[in-house]
Amino acid sequence: MGLYYNLGENLPGFPIHPIGYTICGMVEIQDNVSTIFMIWFIKSLIIRMGGLERFHRTAPLFLGMMMGYIAGVAVGVIADFVWFPGMGHEIHADP
Repeated sequence: MGLYYNLGENLPGFPIHPIGYTICGMVEIQDNVSTIFMIWFIKSLIIRMGGLERFHRTAPLFLGMMMGYIAGVAVGVIADFVWFPGMGHEIHADP
């Protein structure tokens, strides 16, 4: 870890930040690591191909996708509350 910290301090463009090591043990991060890297990759492509202007123009698309996901989970919770009181379903089950 000290090596990565020194590389980050001495090379301004080094892509790995040491704060990642403090949160990498969290279960939430471990469960979503592929999603996080996919989003990071897509963001990098958008910025490389279209610059910051394109990134700002596509931000509403990604915010809309996130809000759609939240709305879907909310509909599931409400349906469980109305039609399956006390039983419900797991939204995110562990594999």
